[in-house]
Amino acid sequence: MIVFTDHKEYAESILPSQGNWAPVDYSTTDPNLGLLMKELYCEKSVYKRQSRCQGRWSYGFIVKKAPSSHFDHLIQLSQRNIELPDGIICQAGSGHKFHGQRGRPWAAPEGNIHLSVYLAPKQKIKGYHIGFPVLAAVSLIETLNAMEGLEGRAKIKWVNDVLIDGAKVAGFLVHTLSSEDTVIAAILGIGLNVEKAPRVKPDPFFPKVASLRKFVQDSSISNRKKVLMRLLACLDNNYNHLLEGKYQKLLDSYRKCSLVIGQSVKILSDTPGKGQKEIASGIVRDIGENLELFLEGEKKPVTKGRLILTRKNHSSCA
Repeated sequence: MIVFTDHKEYAESILPSQGNWAPVDYSTTDPNLGLLMKELYCEKSVYKRQSRCQGRWSYGFIVKKAPSSHFDHLIQLSQRNIELPDGIICQAGSGHKFHGQRGRPWAAPEGNIHLSVYLAPKQKIKGYHIGFPVLAAVSLIETLNAMEGLEGRAKIKWVNDVLIDGAKVAGFLVHTLSSEDTVIAAILGIGLNVEKAPRVKPDPFFPKVASLRKFVQDSSISNRKKVLMRLLACLDNNYNHLLEGKYQKLLDSYRKCSLVIGQSVKILSDTPGKGQKEIASGIVRDIGENLELFLEGEKKPVTKGRLILTRKNHSSCA
């Protein structure tokens, strides 16, 4: 993988590298990659060198402090039909204007993983609308549950958040661009609190927010470089499953590590402010093929909304 960065020391702290850094000449760079670089670096001085990162990853763009969301930049370029190669990663040390679902702010302090991934499968993928969110969720779970001291403790809170012992540590966003059944591009945005818990106001949806360092204090285990390398390996492996038509395998893993199956929940409409209304409540019986929730006593499955756990969970995920 070729790594670009505006801060050599930061890049070396999160990615294994080899060779010497060389300055980048924007005028001689591939035009489409150059457009992405200008978006990410605002034409600041950039350096490049090789990385020993394994897998399909072709380019890594490492930014010390991002003024805006890399996830949004990748979406905008894809919507302009700018062709980018498969396997691009963008990692920001910290940043501004990061967000979660429905534009909700995502605090991005230094010490954590703020990763955006660009995939260009350019093939038909069955169930891709759900497949890519499941890919992101399962990859996060596998990354965390492989850490010494966290085995089986990370779980998925419907639909796109990851919690450990009831505290949110990660979340993700997904955007896909398709033509009929062919997936042209998929962009994943992943936020994972590794070394620092963001300062956010608790609410009924997430009473607690934490970082991995709270649960695994050994910095040789809970550090950005080690966690990022494991996450990239899991993403690569599960992306291969999706390309090979093994969506069901990923969905089974998602269900197995669900925080909500068998639990009492309340679902509210996903509208900002005081306009939220209760959609449904009850015990979650199952998660369907399209991640819809089946609740006991409800005739119709729940397909959207924000979930509140109304009873503590005691299940485990191995």
